[in-house]
This record gives sequence, structure tokens and C-alpha cells, in this order.
Amino acid sequence: MASPTTKTKETSAITPRQKFEGHTEWVWSIIHLPDGQRVMTGSYDGSLRMWDVKSGKQIGNDWRDGESKVYGIALSPDGKKVVSASEDGAVRLWDIDTCKIITKWMGHKDTVKPVCWSPDGRRVLSGSEDGTARQWDVELEKGESIIASKFEGHTDSVIGAIHLPGGQRIITCSVDDSLRVWNVKSGKQIGDDWKDSGVRSIALSPDGKKVVSGGVDGAVRLWDIETCKVIKKWTGHTNGVGSVCWSRDGQRVLSGSNDGTARQWDVDSGETILEPVEIIPASIETGHETVLAVVYSPDTTFIATGGRDSLDTGESIEHSVKIWDAKTGKLVAALKGQTDIVWHGAWLGPRPEKRSSPGHMIRLLGYGIQPTGSKPRFWINTPTLSLP
Repeated sequence: MASPTTKTKETSAITPRQKFEGHTEWVWSIIHLPDGQRVMTGSYDGSLRMWDVKSGKQIGNDWRDGESKVYGIALSPDGKKVVSASEDGAVRLWDIDTCKIITKWMGHKDTVKPVCWSPDGRRVLSGSEDGTARQWDVELEKGESIIASKFEGHTDSVIGAIHLPGGQRIITCSVDDSLRVWNVKSGKQIGDDWKDSGVRSIALSPDGKKVVSGGVDGAVRLWDIETCKVIKKWTGHTNGVGSVCWSRDGQRVLSGSNDGTARQWDVDSGETILEPVEIIPASIETGHETVLAVVYSPDTTFIATGGRDSLDTGESIEHSVKIWDAKTGKLVAALKGQTDIVWHGAWLGPRPEKRSSPGHMIRLLGYGIQPTGSKPRFWINTPTLSLP
């Protein structure tokens, strides 16, 4: 394993711009709202909450419909509605302006985690631990499922679901070690299973022609959607891959692994672009033990990583999110304020009013699970990073 590219003392330390407290259980999901002034969270405490970015205060009351844990949430393409997935198997559609439920879709027999919208905003796709995926018509008043009520075939939990371009097919991945493509109209599987050893994450390429998957065997596989074949199999990680991400131009794939590293892959050549971005410094107390989240900045200049800090010593770790130079692999900044597991992160690109100013203003939103007895929180950082 490569040694750290840059010492921690040489990096910028950035403290949280804001933190938002109020949830009484784990914060599982977060989305930005279109105005850039609000964010929304979903939590194990059974609520969705809206927050003011500037003040850190909650806006209005909790959004609740029972006490079931909330997992995934997704914003509609028009920014007016939010869909949430819950432990009770229900998929709920919410109106952002009224903060009320529009529709509650029932049908899944177990926990629902992944939810996503079709590009036209007319349908919602959900995946469940009951081994099925379902698609719902947003415009039907009673919340009935569309023509194909469910997509059956997986023998274990569906942990990922994606709409494919054209609106006629979807792709799912499951703990049963397979990816499957489905016909939306008939509900039937198209072709055979795409076998992947312990697939844990999938991502669709920007052009909609390829899918990348990460598995427990440490391999990252690039699939051609039309041929249903593996184009490339990238190896190098020594443990499972739980997070994959495409660059906006579709030229690179980023992967994060339980081996504590993040790697960049060149889609055309299939080669590693640079040495693995090293997440574990010489002292494990100062770095991630497991990488659970990797994401490119909008311009692909930087990489953000987050994950699980060492649990062996029981000591608090100072940095749980790190920013890397995507070209050199050097550590650029470490974000302070989060001392526990970081599952996801998202970038908001340069704000219009900052485009002419020095540096590169980026707001990174992430969240983590706090220890028992402490308040769940998430935070927003606004670092100014100098472009190469």
C-alpha cells in the first residue's frame, strides 16, 4: 500500500460552516433543495426535516407519517416534491411547499432503501429488502403502481435501482450477487443476470451507455448496457468496494474500498490514472479505516472521501472527510467537525457570485452517525481551494 502523499500537518484544516441538530436518531439521507438556502434530511427517528442553511435552524415542524425509520430520500427533477423510503415498506411522496404527504404507496413487504426519479419526473423507482423493485406513477391520485407493479427475480435485498435512458428499462443490483435489466412495460427481466461477486454499488455513466459496479471481491467492473457484458474489470483494491462514482465527462471512474483507499480509473484505457489515493496515514488514528463515500467535485478537479474511522482505540478522530487533488493525489484539505462514520457526501459547484473570485468556492455536504448518547448532526463546509 502506498505511503501518504502529503503529511497531515501540510494540509488545510477546515471547520464546519454550520451544523444542524434536532434529530434523535441516525441521519441516513440528505438532499439540497434548488434554492441553495435549504437542505432536507431523513432519519431513523421517523422524520424528514427541512433546515435553513444560513442559520442552521429547522424550518417548520418535523414531517412525519408514523414512526417508521426513514432511509433514502430523493428530490423530483422539478424540485417541488420529495420521495422517501421507509422501514415499513412504504414509499411516500411529499409536497415541499405544503410539507404534506401527497401519496403513500404500499406494496413492498420489507424495508425500502433506494428510491429514485425518472428523468421526466413522472415515475418513482424503489428497491426493497423483499427482493423486488417497484415503479410508481406520480400522477395517479391513488398511488397505484404503473403497468408493471413489481419486478421480481432477485433472491435477496435490492440495494440499487436506476432508470435507463429512454424510459423503457431499469437496472437493479442485489445482495444476491447480480445486476438485472427489466422491461418497464412488461415487468419481465431482459436477458440473463449480470453476475458480480457481492455487488454493493452501481452508477450509470453520464451518456447512459455503461454501468460501473463495485463488489466485495475488491473488483470494479465496467458493463456495456446493450451487450450486457463486462467491458473491463479493474483490480487493485484488496477489500470490498462500497462506493463508485463517475466524473461528469464520463472519462473517469472513482472507487472507494474497505481497504482504506480510493482509486481513479481511466475508462478508455482501463488503467489506474495515478497511484491509489491513500486514506490511511501512518497512524490509523488520523485517517479512515474504511472508505464509504467517494465523490468528484463538479469540475473533476478534486475528490472528497469519507468513511469509518478506526474503532479499535475508541478515541475521537479529528478528520473524517478529506479533499484530494484529483490530478496528483495529494491531500489538499481535511474537514474538521465530524468525528464518526461518514456515509455520503455531495458537492455544490462554484456559486455564481463567486465565479470571478480567487480560488474555488465549493460547499460540501456530508453527514455521519454519532455515538450513542450524542445528538445526530450533519454539517456544511465552504472551503476555498486553489485550482492547479
